[in-house]
Amino acid sequence: MKNIAIIPARGGSKRVKNKNIIDFHGKPIIFYVLKTLQEAKIFDKIHVSTDSFEIKKVVEGFGFEVEFMRPDNLSDDLVGIIPVLEWVLNEYKLRGIKFDNICCALPTAPLILSNDIKKSYKTYLEKNCEYPLHAVAKIPVPIEWAFRIENDGLLSPISPEMLQKRSQDLQDAYYDAGAFSWFPAEYFIGKMNSKQKFLSYILEGNRSVDIDTEDDLELAKKLFRVINPK
Repeated sequence: MKNIAIIPARGGSKRVKNKNIIDFHGKPIIFYVLKTLQEAKIFDKIHVSTDSFEIKKVVEGFGFEVEFMRPDNLSDDLVGIIPVLEWVLNEYKLRGIKFDNICCALPTAPLILSNDIKKSYKTYLEKNCEYPLHAVAKIPVPIEWAFRIENDGLLSPISPEMLQKRSQDLQDAYYDAGAFSWFPAEYFIGKMNSKQKFLSYILEGNRSVDIDTEDDLELAKKLFRVINPK
C-alpha cells in the first residue's frame, strides 16, 4: 500500500502570527512533525500543503520538496481540512500518482512521536482500513460536570442531574488532540460515508496541546522541555 502524509500549513494565521513556522525551541515548529513523520518510515511521500512561499522556503530548507502550492480558494479561514486533502490527492492523481492511505498531521503538533504514528497506523490496519482514525486525548474530568457562564455571570450546569455523580460512575470522554488523523483513499472518492465513525488513538495528556493561542504555545514549550530534558 502507498501512504502519504499531508501537513496542511497555510499562511496568514491570526491568533498566533506565523503559527505554522513560529520558533519552537530554536526551530520552526513545523520541523518537529516533519521529522516525526520521516522517522516513522511508513510514508511514500510527505507533502506540505501551503499557499505561503515563506513556509515553502522553510520546509524545503529541511529537505522536503513542496511540489505544488495550494490555491487561494482553499487557503482562507472558512475552508476545512477535508477539501484540502481531497484537492492534494487529486493533484497527485493528475500526475499519475495514487495513494491508498492518507495521514493528515498538523504542523503545530511538536509533541507527537514517530511511535504514535506507527502505532496508530497499526490500529488502523487491524481494522482493514475500513474506518478513519483520529488522535484524541482524555478529558481530565467528566464532561457531565461542565458549566456554562450565563450573561449575568452565574454558572449554569450542562447536566444538573449528573453533578452529584462520582467520576468513577461516569464514562470517560475524549477531545480532538489537534495532532493527526488517518484516512483511506475511499473516504475522498465517495465510497465511504462522511459521517462514518472514527477509530481512536489515545495520546497521553502531556502530548496533546492544540496550539490556537499564545497560552497554548507556552504550555507546549513547557511540556516539550519536560519530555525532552536537556
